[in-house]
Amino acid sequence: MVTRRQVLITPISLMVMGASQSVLGSTADKDTVRIGLSLAPSSLDPTSTAEIVVAQVLHYNVLEGLVQLDEKGNVEPCLAREWQISDDGRTYIFHIKPNVFFHNGRELNANVVKYSLERAISLKEKNKLYKPLFSGVEKILVLDDKTVAIQIEHPDPLTLFRLAESPAVIVHPETVDQLGTYPIGTGPFQFVEYKNKEKIVLKKSDDYHVNQLIRIDLIEYYFIPSPEEQVKAIKSNRIDLLFHMTALNTYEFQNNSQYEVLRGDSTSKVLLAINNKKEPLNNLKVRQALSHAIDREALIREAYLDQGRAIGSHYAVNEIGYIDLTSVYPFDIEKAKSLLAEANVELPISLNLSLPPTPYAMAGGPVIVEALKEIGIHINLVQLSWDEWLSTVFKGDFDLSLILHAEPLDYYIYADSNYYFGYSSPEFDQLLKGYNQIYNPRSQRQVLQEIQRKLVDDAVNVWLFTPEIATVVRRGLKGVWMHYPTFSHPVKQMYWL
Repeated sequence: MVTRRQVLITPISLMVMGASQSVLGSTADKDTVRIGLSLAPSSLDPTSTAEIVVAQVLHYNVLEGLVQLDEKGNVEPCLAREWQISDDGRTYIFHIKPNVFFHNGRELNANVVKYSLERAISLKEKNKLYKPLFSGVEKILVLDDKTVAIQIEHPDPLTLFRLAESPAVIVHPETVDQLGTYPIGTGPFQFVEYKNKEKIVLKKSDDYHVNQLIRIDLIEYYFIPSPEEQVKAIKSNRIDLLFHMTALNTYEFQNNSQYEVLRGDSTSKVLLAINNKKEPLNNLKVRQALSHAIDREALIREAYLDQGRAIGSHYAVNEIGYIDLTSVYPFDIEKAKSLLAEANVELPISLNLSLPPTPYAMAGGPVIVEALKEIGIHINLVQLSWDEWLSTVFKGDFDLSLILHAEPLDYYIYADSNYYFGYSSPEFDQLLKGYNQIYNPRSQRQVLQEIQRKLVDDAVNVWLFTPEIATVVRRGLKGVWMHYPTFSHPVKQMYWL
């Protein structure tokens, strides 16, 4: 057996997010942090929702997993104090920390871990980690009260990284039914309340299992969808920190003595999502025309003030195995028109572009409209609330959508024909199966590159860019991450000077 305490992996991801002015409070005390995000969660269960905001609020704060990530993407102990990996890479043995208690007083043990992971497996595709992690779990064995073994079908060097993501948090069987409304975990903060989809409050737990000084007593999250209201909330001292502020609104804070702007790398993917099942978008040439019609560099420059890097597949620049495929569909209006003619579709084509209520969508939507108008595609912008986006677009009821995918290394979603893109390819499925049966890192990297190329060949979506993360922080608040290996914000590291 090989003992491993840390594994370095470098996917980073996060979404441009924002809240409502009327619910915000006054200036924060030195034991309080007030945080602004864009989207209010409809559920507080990170194991069965697609909403990344749930992880932003709860992961590493209220709910924890066996392992966690630091800001650089290193896998570190969390509820497990250490682990071993078998020589064939198929068995992971985790040694659980002693004297770890949930916020309701129940003690963590191997049986609770087994229950929690088996529950995640039973959720199937409702859990975002089902495809890349849980579907490959063969057995979960309790070796003793504080030791659990996970046996997987095929070795995968990303297993520990996946276990550090929010869908793999450990929950107690006695409180799992209330996870969506009143989560109880083992983290440094306890859930207090969620008011009207406007405000979430967490308070410091007195019995946190890590010997670490937690210097924040109270966390208040406010949900602010409007970029203008986000700026007002910071300027009026009503929030101390705004995660992933749209680049359009950060420059006025850069030389301000009261604030600092943290600019970090991101491996999120902003894309023009396409309904591959819907005419005429089910025609490959039409999808290829869309890819040629959009000038990625101009979009990044005009809508996002150059705060991003162009990408050509569902893979971000900082992810393992990335290859630059932007040259496959260069900006070429005449080529796009020629492809539409070859597709024998009648022009003009009228399509809806569904936009979630996020700053990046509001900034980029109009630019997409003008770009596609040049090739005879008329776009109707449809502004949606987040709940509406989830109940329509995410269910496959849409034409196009400008959306950011925040999950790291989430190429596996294309193997799900029921996923909202409506993409189905036996060849892609075979590539993914082959990847899952390889344990040699070099060979895996080669397959990852084939996966990227296959998605581009099929023009499943129009991949646009990897955004830069911009976070506005009130001066004096320290411990805020600049780079994000996962879409979580560990407040336990924050403190006021």
